[in-house]
Amino acid sequence: MTMTTIHDFIKVLNDLICEIFPNTEIIGISGSDYIKDCIFELREDNKRLQYSPYSLFNMSENYEETIEAFLLQWENYRTKNNNVM
Repeated sequence: MTMTTIHDFIKVLNDLICEIFPNTEIIGISGSDYIKDCIFELREDNKRLQYSPYSLFNMSENYEETIEAFLLQWENYRTKNNNVM
């Protein structure tokens, strides 16, 4: 998986979310002309998780590991009881 730009990173992340979690919606809740200002939210049933793809990309030393960790975070959160994260 080669990711050289933020756009590649977001495409890979979104594709994996859609593939692994087909019932999860990806909603843009804050947008701008600048990707660094965009905030997205994952939604499934009554679970919601907001994130900044730019922050994930920018703080990452290894993009694949960052994506795997984020997907695991969502998996753990969405399968928990109705506790607030």
